[in-house]
Amino acid sequence: MGSVRFGVPREFVTWMRGAYGVSTFVETGTNRAETAVWAADNFASVVTVEGSETLYGEARAAHGHRTNLRFVLGDSRSCLPEIVRALRSPALFWLDAHWCGETTFGAVAECPVLEELAAVNASEAAHLGLVDDARLFLAPPPRPHDASHWPDLGAVCRALAGPPPGRYVAVHEDVIIGVPWAGRELLVDYLRSAGQAPSSKPVMPGRPGWRRRLDRLRPGRGARRADME
Repeated sequence: MGSVRFGVPREFVTWMRGAYGVSTFVETGTNRAETAVWAADNFASVVTVEGSETLYGEARAAHGHRTNLRFVLGDSRSCLPEIVRALRSPALFWLDAHWCGETTFGAVAECPVLEELAAVNASEAAHLGLVDDARLFLAPPPRPHDASHWPDLGAVCRALAGPPPGRYVAVHEDVIIGVPWAGRELLVDYLRSAGQAPSSKPVMPGRPGWRRRLDRLRPGRGARRADME
């Protein structure tokens, strides 16, 4: 799985932005808005969803002046479908709304990730997905979490893979990653390079054509993965 990193893996997300040509970042779980503010500096448009009125209010008061950053108050399970429907191009989703104690939202339903992925998968667009805290799905989460609220890793990976043609799924630095299947080679090359010596550089963008392959295969969403080889 690699190292555990708290917060969005910034170098990796920056690479994804360029490699897959996405300009919109959607986050669930604003918390103190560190990730949302960073994303606003690096993406043309950012939407962040927070269920806690207190955290939402503090984040919006501090950063609401940013014109490309939209704060949404509410349960991600009910807010995300409308946000997804309004998107006009593929986005990168950072799903981090699961309950983590203290003043965070979601104690009665600790992990909404399957419902969030269902909303993302309802779109025909080639969205990218990142699910934080992979370690909490590899085994039952520790107390005080209620393990019955959490899906296992297999369920999360199946949901992130989505319907055909689906996404290629991998785990890196405590994050579960899903990229359009037609663009899987970009991620494979990056992850293989990331595991080499520090002097080696990760593979950078430069393989045009993956989106054209994806567009050709998406109509009807019935293409088999074997057809993409």
